Amino acid sequence: MGYSDDDLGISPQEEQEITVWNAHTVYYDDEIVEYQGRYFIALNKTFAEVPGRCKPGIWKEIAYESIPSVYRYDEEDYGEDLYEQNDMSSSVEEKQPAEPKATPQKTAQPVKPATVKKTLAQQKEEKAQTATPSKSAPQPLRRDMQLQPTDQSLVNEALKAMDFKKIKGFNSDENSITGKLILPQTGKDGLIFTWESSHPQYISAKGEVIRPKDGEDVAVNLGLTVTLNQAKATRFFTLWVKAEEKVYTDQESVDLVYDNLTFKQILGANTDAARIDKDLPLVSSALHNTAIYWASSERSVVDESGSVYRTSISKATPVRLYAIIVKGSCERMKTFDITVIP
Repeated sequence: MGYSDDDLGISPQEEQEITVWNAHTVYYDDEIVEYQGRYFIALNKTFAEVPGRCKPGIWKEIAYESIPSVYRYDEEDYGEDLYEQNDMSSSVEEKQPAEPKATPQKTAQPVKPATVKKTLAQQKEEKAQTATPSKSAPQPLRRDMQLQPTDQSLVNEALKAMDFKKIKGFNSDENSITGKLILPQTGKDGLIFTWESSHPQYISAKGEVIRPKDGEDVAVNLGLTVTLNQAKATRFFTLWVKAEEKVYTDQESVDLVYDNLTFKQILGANTDAARIDKDLPLVSSALHNTAIYWASSERSVVDESGSVYRTSISKATPVRLYAIIVKGSCERMKTFDITVIP
């Protein structure tokens, strides 16, 4: 069952494009497709039948070099079904002889001579080389919008920018305020700065600093309120004003040391003044440049340096210690009674 180029009415010079197999395309007899680098010819009308994976008699694989200009079918191409049909036709003719009838010829799809097929990658590369680069649409000129700042935004910005470094003057840090602060009263854009102190006797609203004279530092909360028209905001600074060092007279210094010198300061590792068995740390100097001189009623048991000699006694021995506190021409004596145990 063969056809010539003349029968099909095509010229050998005409080209046929070999398409890549598509599951959504209907293929008819004699159509040639490419699938995964292999070539197949349709033996029957087919749809969604995968070449090389479907049942026999649907697709037939052929070599690319052997693709003819007109594909001719023979009995081998159609498989076992064709043999069975031929056998049945022969048996009918033998049993029932009849006048010969014209055999209807099968209409074949014209097959054009195959051309060299380019791979998909080559087709994409060629298309990309010949494609005209698209011109992007001109972008409209963008103008940055300048938003007019509000009164509140100006207030917040000024308040955020006002830190300790801008008001400290010659002071080193917030915890050691000894001199005048620089507190601005106005700012740009008509801003008004209002200062308020929790202890104006130590830090005034204008930044003057008065140090306390009682020997103790003072914490001051300094508030800043920034105002512009109806907008305002407030923040606080916590500042420590250093106290002035108090100047004591010689007698005041002696009295101060006398009041603060107790058993706790001379017991050392001992726990009870009535059971002394370890050396005593007898200090020789105290606050405000005062000196302390010690004496003992029993130097062989406890001397003026605080050393304890337990080997010299056989029983608990009472001892009186004398602390003579001296500064300049002023002095005062304080006594401590202890008991040393063997």
